Amino acid sequence: LVGNNWSIMQMWVPYLRDTSDEDLIEEYIEDLQKKNGFTEFYFLSREGMYRTVNGEIGYLDLKESLPELILQGENAVISSVVPGKPEIVVFAVPAAHGIFRGFEYEAIAVSFNNHDMVNALKISAFDGKASSYVLHSDGRVVVDNAVEKRQDIRLRCERCGKRSGGAGHNSGFKAGRI
Repeated sequence: LVGNNWSIMQMWVPYLRDTSDEDLIEEYIEDLQKKNGFTEFYFLSREGMYRTVNGEIGYLDLKESLPELILQGENAVISSVVPGKPEIVVFAVPAAHGIFRGFEYEAIAVSFNNHDMVNALKISAFDGKASSYVLHSDGRVVVDNAVEKRQDIRLRCERCGKRSGGAGHNSGFKAGRI
């Protein structure tokens, strides 16, 4: 999903750069959203401000990835929060300086909330009865489709740890981390 999103987003950059009709850009992005299933599309400024095609403007906390994205021209994938909305995963790529509806940007990004991420992954293993999770390296769960199935990942992980044997099998499963 990461490499695919970055690849297709890099293909969008020339169209956004070369198209002066902002209504066409808006239609193009709405079509991309339908085809690719992302939650939101963002034009990103050097300071981390964003503008969506429907006119929403705000700050997208990209943490330490913002300088890498803008200054070093590197792609980024970041867990972020937009105030008043659930946590999202943001895929961003640098873009040549551009202006969309008066908003200056230097990168573009798409985000996925939990529901849209699960749909994008199109998990069908085990006849649709599998649970899937996307985890941060610190153990926080970003995407979890098992909530709908009323399953408990902690118990499953603890069982796996017990089966693997050895002392301290529970050390990675601290309260609040999963």
